[in-house]
Amino acid sequence: MSYRFYQTAEGAFEPRELTLSALMVKTPHTLTPAHLVRDALHLMQAEGFRHVPIVEADSHDGSGRLLGLVTETDLLRNVLQGQHLTTDEHYHASLELALPLEQIMTRPVQSLPPEATVSAAVALMLEHRLRCVPVTDPEGRLLGLVTQTDLLSLLRHLLD
Repeated sequence: MSYRFYQTAEGAFEPRELTLSALMVKTPHTLTPAHLVRDALHLMQAEGFRHVPIVEADSHDGSGRLLGLVTETDLLRNVLQGQHLTTDEHYHASLELALPLEQIMTRPVQSLPPEATVSAAVALMLEHRLRCVPVTDPEGRLLGLVTQTDLLSLLRHLLD
């Protein structure tokens, strides 16, 4: 289990289980299903991301309902290898990077609520071989993202 220790008024330390709301990246960069592969590549390269949540198009602040996730693996599998394209389309789409993200995004997406524990996120990531877990509210709106890097940073902090 993952714990944070809090000091009480009496000076004693009490463990409290760490939740995703304390660890997640709040308001991650997002795109919509209509954005193109080139948009995802540009964002991922510019910001150093390996995954981009895909949310409803009418969400202006990035906190819309989570529809999918685009990962480095999606880009490699579906664009470079052209698994969703016919032979004729493969050449042009790969060069132009003009596919809408809706065609390559992973869905449905495994997500957890903000009150879920870090250990629940780790278990989900291990079970499904995930590199990140979106954090959503009961209506499926994106609240944040927990990545492998976030978990490794936490582990480093706990080991120091």
